[in-house]
Amino acid sequence: PTATTPPAGAGATPATATRPARPVVAVLGFRAPDDDPDDPRAAVLADALRLALDVAPEAVVSVPAAALEGALPPDVPVDATLDPRRLARPHAGPGHIDFAITGRLDGADGEPMRVEVALVETTTGDARRTFTVSGGSDVVPLAWQLAAVLAEVIELRLPAGVEPPTRSTSAWGALLGARRALRAGDFETHESRLAWALQLDPRFTLARLDRLALLRARRDGAALATEAAALQRDLEGGREVEHLQLAAQAFAAFGRGDTVEALRRLHRVLDRYPWDVDTAHLLLALRFHDPELRDFDEVERLAWALLEIAPRSEEAASRLVRVLSWRGRVADADAALAALGVKPDDPAFLEVFAEQDLYAGRFDDAGARLDAALVRSPGDLYALHMGIAARLLGGDCPAAARRALDRIAGVEATGKPANLDWTYSLAVQALLCAGEWPQARRTMERWAASSESGREQVAVLRPRLARVAGDPSTALRLVRAGLARREAPPEVRTGFMTQLAALGRDATELDALAGEARAAALEPGLAPPRRAAWQRASDHLTVAALAARGRSAEAAAAAAGLVTPWHAVRGEGDLGATVEAMSLQADLLAAAGQTADARAVRTRIVALGYPRLWVNDLWFRARQALDAAGPAK
Repeated sequence: PTATTPPAGAGATPATATRPARPVVAVLGFRAPDDDPDDPRAAVLADALRLALDVAPEAVVSVPAAALEGALPPDVPVDATLDPRRLARPHAGPGHIDFAITGRLDGADGEPMRVEVALVETTTGDARRTFTVSGGSDVVPLAWQLAAVLAEVIELRLPAGVEPPTRSTSAWGALLGARRALRAGDFETHESRLAWALQLDPRFTLARLDRLALLRARRDGAALATEAAALQRDLEGGREVEHLQLAAQAFAAFGRGDTVEALRRLHRVLDRYPWDVDTAHLLLALRFHDPELRDFDEVERLAWALLEIAPRSEEAASRLVRVLSWRGRVADADAALAALGVKPDDPAFLEVFAEQDLYAGRFDDAGARLDAALVRSPGDLYALHMGIAARLLGGDCPAAARRALDRIAGVEATGKPANLDWTYSLAVQALLCAGEWPQARRTMERWAASSESGREQVAVLRPRLARVAGDPSTALRLVRAGLARREAPPEVRTGFMTQLAALGRDATELDALAGEARAAALEPGLAPPRRAAWQRASDHLTVAALAARGRSAEAAAAAAGLVTPWHAVRGEGDLGATVEAMSLQADLLAAAGQTADARAVRTRIVALGYPRLWVNDLWFRARQALDAAGPAK
């Protein structure tokens, strides 16, 4: 299969996009004066020209740099040296580019500039037209002037009066540097360069949009609402590219909490600008990560559509592989990777193949690939964390603990604010796995003191670990204390309720909390994932109440009904909930005297691979129970 065709039997839905009737134009780049690599003007000219051509999406498709990079191997630079024929596709299908623009910029900094331009047909590699445009000393106005000349060459008319998002070459150059750092996984450099771009021009629309994307990723709702509303007000005159206005409207909707309108605006962007892979990536992330918007059918559709345009989009490939694997379609995920035509040692796809190794239980291979990814991009936090996880799952828990603790110490030594929740979580798990209980507890307390999120997560974790340590009375006391905090976030309260179901013996108490959870699940307007969490808590408590009344066999049978089949699992949250139900089922089977059945369920838990990352304490408890019971008879 080709890179844009889902493998046979994969069950994925390929995109139905067809090649636009309007010409598709890619700006490859311009040589800088004296080929100076430190002169940002040529890169800014190319990016500004792409945006200038965006003013008429109904007449011409301007291919953004991110789409070009997603269509080419990482060792092929997207610049004036690229052979335009590499952008042609057989039969001019989706992903085909008609014209490439390249050339040279001349002129000393601060002096009038001249740009030599070639418009090349990708199918032949021949220049359809070459010409020279002269302008002032500012690159951005020169890009707008060049766009008008190109429009005449390909016989289209650009609307007048559309303003560029900034006139500062330095601010635009800083933004391009921030985006390069983000693609490399270097988040600290990304943030610092983005801040510098906004300091150089606080009204720079492109940088403000990147800032809004960062705030949404951080889940900083207050700042997102304020800054998005301000940007939308500033764009109300309608003098900037429609592309930017639609994106600002989408973020403003997110800031108001109107996710339906935000999604509508983002899809409008893709309707108007079908090559906008950044917007496609944002939609993928929302449908994949956001509990209120998660839709794995849509993730599959978006991922295949994106891979038609950018077949080397590792982000789309990663999301597609993970969704297929979570749905129990590991063979389909392997076939999807094969369909992309990339090799397992491809540097750009190391993390994608490592993810597939994790799902297949090849933890050593995953760790080796992730180490190689870190050599390539030392600031890649995803590779760092998943490398720690690979060692934990592979049994080298001391090494996993060292890596996590080194990361925590390194970040805390800087004194800069940083989200360490994932690192702390892995550190605690690795220390427990290594048998370092005192240090695990100390690390938990540091985590609780580091952030509000850490405080809530540790509050739920403490009773779980007390159970693993064989102290159910302390665990029960901590759970009841947590439930007494009525103001706790829903995800924390449902976590305590689920734990009480495994610990409580008071049927009246269990029934009362089950009723509370049922009522919460019926609240109108509740997001589906939150509704499901309340319902799970209610179900667990109801089953526990049956057991508390001495109906253990009936309770064990009811608990079996709470175990989600693996093919129906829809993400990490469902993985954790499924194993939680399995753990409750095993306890109830043992209480009912069905020891062989209890052992079978616990053996399934101990055999867990990747899902252990979300339920490591339950894995420990299952292993303890099997060890205590001795060999199976």
